[in-house]
Order: sequence, then structure tokens, then C-alpha cells
Amino acid sequence: MTEGGVSGVETELFLLAFTLLGGFLALYRPTAPED
Repeated sequence: MTEGGVSGVETELFLLAFTLLGGFLALYRPTAPED
């Protein structure tokens, strides 16, 4: 396994987790104070 491949996968997982987290926050707080 190459470090580059592992890094790429880890980055993708991190971005995916971040996106999912944002989705959950949107569901829990549909009305954002900033909006």
C-alpha cells in the first residue's frame, strides 16, 4: 500500500464524515441563526 493511496482514502473519509456531520446539523437545526 502506498502512503499516497492511504492519504487519499483518509482524506475522502474525512470529507465524507464532515459532509454527513453537516447534514445531521442541518436536520437538527434547520433554521440557522446566521440565516
